[in-house]
Amino acid sequence: MTLAEFLAQRDISQADFAIAIGTAQPSVSRYCRGRIPESREIMQAIMRETGGLVTANDFFAEEAAE
Repeated sequence: MTLAEFLAQRDISQADFAIAIGTAQPSVSRYCRGRIPESREIMQAIMRETGGLVTANDFFAEEAAE
């Protein structure tokens, strides 16, 4: 599942998700467009906040599809 799909399905704003993972909204916007998070800590926070529904593999799978 992509991060964009996760946020849309749960009606979570990028701004709220950014606060939850300790980053800025523009960063979450980039992640929603498929950009791979630049730090391991952010990736771990994404996995934690999504309950494991969005993983590092999801970012790499999306990149390979392009």
